[in-house]
Amino acid sequence: MLQDETNNPTFAFIDSDWFDSDEEEEDPICKTFRPLISLEEGIKAHNEKKYEIAWECFKNQSEIDNPKAKYWKAHYLYNEINVSKDVDEAIKLYKEAADEDVTEASFQYAMCILHHHGNNFNRQDYERYLRKAADRKHINAQFHLAEFYIHGNFGIEKNLEEGT
Repeated sequence: MLQDETNNPTFAFIDSDWFDSDEEEEDPICKTFRPLISLEEGIKAHNEKKYEIAWECFKNQSEIDNPKAKYWKAHYLYNEINVSKDVDEAIKLYKEAADEDVTEASFQYAMCILHHHGNNFNRQDYERYLRKAADRKHINAQFHLAEFYIHGNFGIEKNLEEGT
């Protein structure tokens, strides 16, 4: 990975027109450098409703396997924020981020299992990802997990001790 003079990571974007051109250029390989927007700056842009900037950040950061950026990219795709809705890609990214221990992604992936898997509902996966988030003090995950056990949902035997 490249870094600029302040040690911020950067991307080098190659000008594909150069390969088709007969003209000589001073620096044909790395025509322009654009700094990679930090995840913190992307979240700040999101909070300021600068969704285009935030999307570019989350998209680029997820391409370098930043798990939290994968969560945010999934959030944008699932909720159709500044991009076309793509539930399948969002679910895939939520799972990848959840498997990298992003708490909110674990909860969102569990909700996707519940709401989008239809006849392929996997109770064990739902419980596993919900518990993963609940164990990290995610309040909504704790509530759903308690409901899961208290009411004996999805064919599981009621377990009041586990549900409280």
